[in-house]
Amino acid sequence: MKLLLSGDLHLGRSSTRLPSEAQELARTINAWQRLVEAAIREGVSAVLLSGDIVDHSNRFWESIGPLKEGILKLHAAGIRTLAVSGNHDADVLPGLSRLLPPGAFTLLGADGTWQRETLYDQGAPVLHVDGWSFPSSHVHTDPTLSYPSHTDIDGLPVLAMVHGDPGVADSTYAPLSLSRLQSLPVSAWLLGHIHRPSLTPGTPWVLMPGSPQPLDPGEPGPHHAWITDLQSGQLSPPSPFCPSPLLYRSITLLVQPDDPPSREWITLRLQQKVDADPSPGMQVLRLRLHGYTRDPEALRACIHAIEEWTTPDLAVESVIFDVHPELNLEEIAKAGPVPALLCQALDSPPPDLMKRLNTLRDSLQRQTEFRDKTLPPIETQDLLLSEKIEQALVSTLRHLS
Repeated sequence: MKLLLSGDLHLGRSSTRLPSEAQELARTINAWQRLVEAAIREGVSAVLLSGDIVDHSNRFWESIGPLKEGILKLHAAGIRTLAVSGNHDADVLPGLSRLLPPGAFTLLGADGTWQRETLYDQGAPVLHVDGWSFPSSHVHTDPTLSYPSHTDIDGLPVLAMVHGDPGVADSTYAPLSLSRLQSLPVSAWLLGHIHRPSLTPGTPWVLMPGSPQPLDPGEPGPHHAWITDLQSGQLSPPSPFCPSPLLYRSITLLVQPDDPPSREWITLRLQQKVDADPSPGMQVLRLRLHGYTRDPEALRACIHAIEEWTTPDLAVESVIFDVHPELNLEEIAKAGPVPALLCQALDSPPPDLMKRLNTLRDSLQRQTEFRDKTLPPIETQDLLLSEKIEQALVSTLRHLS
């Protein structure tokens, strides 16, 4: 049995900062339709949605037709749709069931009380799905505090769904604790609310599926739905599924004094960066120019042309100009021992600073909050804040030059 997992569709909204010719791609309703078609092609048994399916009640009438049509299409293919509501659609999803035939759509925990639905395969029960829905647009307490201690233990796996804000204790959007989630007697968690996808492995695994389509440049990186397989009473760790054809990216181009300050040079370097890390569909780029040039005004004059540069699968939504006039470090270093030390620090931090940073890094690695959180190892470079140090040094050296 395959299950498609998703959430935060925000039907009724459109992704921002796209060129006019890509506006059809921007509509989240189209992302929902792609997801429905992919679920049918893959032959999943159920689609599970973790809230904020509709963006706001004032967008309900724009979204209800495509949402209903997609659920009916899934139902006709023998696929059930189960959902919980989030803070955006707490007041609109409860009425959706009345517009659909029995068994097509199930909203779990509509009154803010945990509710269980059991899925069957060839007439036999195979999976419990527990769900809790926002009763209103704001919830100040952790919904898992009321998660029931089921007495009817039957050995079936349990997938629990809830929309909430993990790691934010004072959140008004149902604060959740990762450690508490993984302490409860379930096989897996499907969450909603955060648009960036993340998967915490373990027993249970915890999936924040993210939005299946990014909504603005503040949501960079790949977005997709997920799929899990139930075999021999076990839910497999979920895998990315039905990737979005839209990708927001941030790219930095290093500018050297010998580089020509021209649009042609920038677009060539930018295309090389994109080609080195290709992605299907449309890429919307936030470009940062960083480094030194002999002609900052000529380079700055290229920005408007770069922001208007588009190809069928590429667009630049903004350019951050962080390029400084070239400094003659050799001449500045001759001014005295302090300028010489500052010039040297631009190339490599002082050894004593690196020693202290390494000590700090090792200390942080041992902190309990960094353990068992699937965080990547802390590197010394993460602590160096090299760009801020560089900016301070450059500012000082400019006053000396």
